[in-house]
Amino acid sequence: SLFDHVVGVGDSVNDHVVLTKSLNDCRKIVLEHDENTFTIQLATTLAGQQAQPHILYRLRGYESKWSAAPSNDPCVHFTNLSPGRYTLEVRLTNADGTPSSHIDQMTIVIRPPFYLQPWALVVYVLLLVLIVWDIRRRLRLRRVNELQKLELRKQKEVEEAKLDFFTNVSHELRTPLTLILSPLESMMRGQDYDTTTLRQLRLIQRNARQLLMMVNKMLDLRRMMRGKEKVELTTGDLI
Repeated sequence: SLFDHVVGVGDSVNDHVVLTKSLNDCRKIVLEHDENTFTIQLATTLAGQQAQPHILYRLRGYESKWSAAPSNDPCVHFTNLSPGRYTLEVRLTNADGTPSSHIDQMTIVIRPPFYLQPWALVVYVLLLVLIVWDIRRRLRLRRVNELQKLELRKQKEVEEAKLDFFTNVSHELRTPLTLILSPLESMMRGQDYDTTTLRQLRLIQRNARQLLMMVNKMLDLRRMMRGKEKVELTTGDLI
């Protein structure tokens, strides 16, 4: 009987037949994981004798000690058995109480739930492998991204160092250029020079102004890159 419901030969329980033949002739029964509470009635063919023998039983795989079934209602009852394969062993006692050497056996199989089936375990292993692979892939990508970020940061630091160097050089160049242009312009205004000298002074002045303009452009570009100045766009005729 399952959950106090008597099961006969051919009876369907949860869409499957538990007993295909009588229990006396059955040496194996298969139950689902939610059919793990059941009772098996025991009986002996020695009825009518004055000294009724005791019935001993044990469920190998669950217990190792022999137990005596109640004499008034010999049966064995099991509750919430775990999925697995068990062997129910039954034997009688002799008139003097000595256990008989003859043992009747019946195999009881309780199937695991679907999520513990072998195919489910294979799926779990595959999922675990995929998860581990995905974690390793993410960690590898994270390391690659960190290395790329580090490389970009180093490149940016190198570029900043270069720009700072050019900026400092530009500052250093503008001061002497200013000191060259100021007295040069004073010289050109204060005296009368011959044509050749005047042409040479103007050449010096033109090149010094061009160099100063280039230095100022470098400084302006550096200020714009730092966000201190903004480009003002205007519309005009390039020609």
